[in-house]
Order: sequence, then structure tokens, then C-alpha cells
Amino acid sequence: MAGPPAASVRRVVSLTVIDQGASSLSNFGLSVLVVHGSGAREVGVFAIIITTYILVQGLVRSVTSDCLLTRSGATGELRVRFEQAGYLFTLLAASALSLVLLGIAVVVGSSFAVPFVIFSIFFPLMAMQDFARYIGISRHDPAYSIRLDVAWIVVFGIAFIGLRSAGLVSLPWLFGAWAGAGALVGLSTVPAFLSVRKGTQALRFWITSEWSVGTRFAGQFLVGAFGIYGFLYVLVFVLSIDAIGLIKIAQLALAPVFVLFAGVQSALVSIVGRKMRENRHQATRFLNYVAVLMTVAMAIWTVAVYVTPAKDVADLFGPTWVQARPFMLWIGFSAAIGCVSTVYLIGLRAMRSANEVLRLVIIMAPFLFVLPLGGAKVWGIRGAAVGLGDRKSVV
Repeated sequence: MAGPPAASVRRVVSLTVIDQGASSLSNFGLSVLVVHGSGAREVGVFAIIITTYILVQGLVRSVTSDCLLTRSGATGELRVRFEQAGYLFTLLAASALSLVLLGIAVVVGSSFAVPFVIFSIFFPLMAMQDFARYIGISRHDPAYSIRLDVAWIVVFGIAFIGLRSAGLVSLPWLFGAWAGAGALVGLSTVPAFLSVRKGTQALRFWITSEWSVGTRFAGQFLVGAFGIYGFLYVLVFVLSIDAIGLIKIAQLALAPVFVLFAGVQSALVSIVGRKMRENRHQATRFLNYVAVLMTVAMAIWTVAVYVTPAKDVADLFGPTWVQARPFMLWIGFSAAIGCVSTVYLIGLRAMRSANEVLRLVIIMAPFLFVLPLGGAKVWGIRGAAVGLGDRKSVV
């Protein structure tokens, strides 16, 4: 599984993008299956559930995987210690959040209760699959991560074929098959990385070395999530669940570019960290180049999807696409503008500048939260779309 320490930037970026694509393909497939066979209201319910998944996964990543990526230069026994300690901490953190999810399932309406129960059961193992992916990335060997993600896709595909033949294609069944597939793959990583014998020692090592940075990363994520995702829970009081479903469908059309960007960003953390140590000026120029490329790519994709005949796109996203199409244009251009800030925040994170990142996110969060809500209040769905910016909840 170990890759060469001096792996080329091009190879690492390419394989990491492929890994992110494989990781998101199962998510994207789930979204398409739900969107294609559901009305706007059920898609709105799905948007709330998948956003919750992104929130809890992002929180666990902040205190585990993100810290591991900044230690990508570690070798030998030290690297193994970071991996095993982070893996165990991932299990504990995800289990704690699962209890919170189970509590939410008790108080939410019947439309949400079953998916939340399913999620709370499978999430710890799903989080372990995700951390194992980042072990591959931190070792500059994304090929291992790709194998884990392809396994998730295959298991989910097999489960879906069985469900479809039995006529069980409602949201709870689809979501359960998807989450269960990820959990099964996560379970397969336990023998490689879980060291119970040295559990207490591993946890003490992780907390001593990573707690300070990890909690600040988590603080940055929570503050950012307040603006980036938290608005959705308040938006249900401004717009209908059906309207949120249309926004979700419009976002889904941008998924391929967001998948590409997510892969680039995952690779950037370790690559920019290495470049900063070698030549800070060249690293800054590299970040500028990536920011421009991402902005242009998002704008081009947005226009390309918008000018594609609606009936052709509706073959994939279902008949509701005709209603969602006008809002995709606003979301896409807003996301293009948001690419610049995203890249520079990744650069600061690569430098382990957790305080600076947290300070910037605190400044940005109120704007990210208020803009879609204010836009929705004044201009409806179109106003919410304009205020969305670079939202990652598309897949």
C-alpha cells in the first residue's frame, strides 16, 4: 500500500481526483436514483438527510483525516502510529455523533425518522472507511483509496439491483443500501488499522499531538458549516420542502465539477504543504493558478449544462429538472466566485495555520448564512440560489 515518498505532483493529483470521483460516484448514484424517481418534496427530505451526513462526516474529518494529511511527511513507525491512533479516534468520534443522530430520529417527523435511524447505525463504520481513504492519500498512494471507493460502488450497485427486483426503491431503502454498503467496506478495513491492544496509548498519542490543531480545524468547520449548510435547516421555514428539492436538483447538475474540485483540494493539502516548505513564493503562484482554473472550469460547466436541451438532462434527473433548470445558472456562477476563497483556505490549512483559517471562516460565516436566507425571503428560490455560493452538499 505504501507509495513512493517522491511521487510526482501530477500523479498524486490525478489519482486523488480519480479517488474523489470514485468516492462521490456512489453518493451521486444515490442522488440520481432518488431524484429520478421522486417528486420535489421527497428530494427535499433527501437534501436534509444528505446534508446532515456531510455535516457529521466533515466534523469527524476535521479532527482526524485533516490532521493526518498535515502529517503526510511522517515515515516508518511514526506514520503507523498516526494512522492507528487516528483510526481509533475516528471510531470513537463517529460513535458519539451516532448517538446524537439517534436522538434526532426520536424527535423529527416520520419522513425523516427512518433514514436517521439507519444513518446512526451505519455511520461509525462509514467514517472508518473514509479515514482509511485518507490514509492512502497521506501516503501519496491514492490507488488504495480508489479500491475502497470502488468497493463501495460495487456493493451499493449489487444491493440496488436486489432492491429494484423486489420493488423496494423508496428513499429509506435506497439510503439504507447506500449507507450499509459504505459500512461494510469500512468493516473490511478494521484488521489493517484498528489496534485495540494499544488503544489507550494510541488515543493519548493522538490527543497529545493533534488535539490542538484538530479542535481548531473542527471549530473552523463548524463555523463554516453554520453558513454553508446550517442555512438549509432554517430555509425550511422560509421556503417549502418542495422548493428545497428543486435547489437540490439544480445543485446536482454541478456535481461533476464539484467532484473534480474535491479531489484537487484533497491533494492540495499535502502537496502545498510540501511546496511551502521548499519555496513559499512558488507555492503561492501554484495556488493562484489552481484558483483561476477552478473558477473558469465551474463557469464553463454551468453554461454547458444550461444550454443543453432540458429534455436531454431530464432523462437523467427526471421531469422535475425543467422546474429546477433556471436556478442552476445562479448557483453555478455563485459557486465559481467562491472557488477563489476555497483554494486559499486550503493553502492555509496545508500550512497548519488553524488560527488564521478559523478567523477567516468566522468572518465569512454570517454572510454565507444570511445571503441565501435573505435572498429567499426577498426573491424566493432564485434569491436563495444566488446566495448559495460554493456549497459542497451536491453529492
